[in-house]
Amino acid sequence: MRRAGILCHLTSLPNGRLGRDTNHFLHRLNEIGATIWQMLPINPPDEHGSPYAGLSSFAIWAVYRDQDTRRSAPMDLEEREEGISHWVYDWALFAALKEEQEGRPWLDWPKPLREREESALEEARARLASKIGSLVHDQVMLTIHWQDFQMDAEGYGVELLGDLPFFLAHDSADVWANQHLFKLEESGAPAVVAGVPPDYF
Repeated sequence: MRRAGILCHLTSLPNGRLGRDTNHFLHRLNEIGATIWQMLPINPPDEHGSPYAGLSSFAIWAVYRDQDTRRSAPMDLEEREEGISHWVYDWALFAALKEEQEGRPWLDWPKPLREREESALEEARARLASKIGSLVHDQVMLTIHWQDFQMDAEGYGVELLGDLPFFLAHDSADVWANQHLFKLEESGAPAVVAGVPPDYF
């Protein structure tokens, strides 16, 4: 069976947010008989704006959060937070520290933070508690909005065709929090780098 679809990343929508933007586009897709919506990765991009080298493989970029206060959130926010607890606290601490360190990659952070010494992490969690709490809440709400978006798409008969980063970026919450899982030098620098070089032009 032949099907038609459109490639349109969320940032190409008028406001670039989950909610009214995505619902309107789903309605338009349904009107023209398109049943596939393809998009780029939705994780926070790197300093160059690339979604393929994001700061997290789990987090959703905060710019997509629906700011429409009329869209009510479910009351089970603690349960929702628990559902993403396996990554969200590391992400929030990483993002808060990265802001505090003026955007520098984690490899350039002070050694106790770079090497995740527990005393340094505890001090950072206390010092940045407000920011961390805000980042965690953002991800809980973004997860809810994303699930709403998936249900809306299903209701319109539109399949969401996503994309994923090819590799985890070295300067990401995932690598920083799980250094033992990656091929890193003793300094924390990547021992192996793979990928395609930039085009000559």
